[in-house]
Amino acid sequence: MRRLLFAIAFVLLAISLAFAEQAKLDKNYKCVGVQDNKEYKTDLTIEVKDGNVYLAWDNGKMLGLGVRTGDTIAIALVVPANGGVGVLLYKMEDGELHGRWTFSGGIFTETCVPSGTIRA
Repeated sequence: MRRLLFAIAFVLLAISLAFAEQAKLDKNYKCVGVQDNKEYKTDLTIEVKDGNVYLAWDNGKMLGLGVRTGDTIAIALVVPANGGVGVLLYKMEDGELHGRWTFSGGIFTETCVPSGTIRA
């Protein structure tokens, strides 16, 4: 009986950890990245609705739909102007988003901080 109670307690703890409150995503970010050895800057807007993460860079010039698991967000990307597609993976650390992404080859990086955040 004791083992059964221990097993139930363990399962309940695992479930509660899985559904623990996740760090909150901000709505607006300022991003800096490197693509083809050139630095770029862009604005990012994020909306979370029904478990989906909707993203728009540079006022909708690039759009994303993602899913979040813990501190990681996996995102499918599209550029509406030319139909280009890609993938992006963000890792959340201390309120920042650290990303690795690709469009038709090459791996690029991007770091986004909440708008209004001052970094030294």
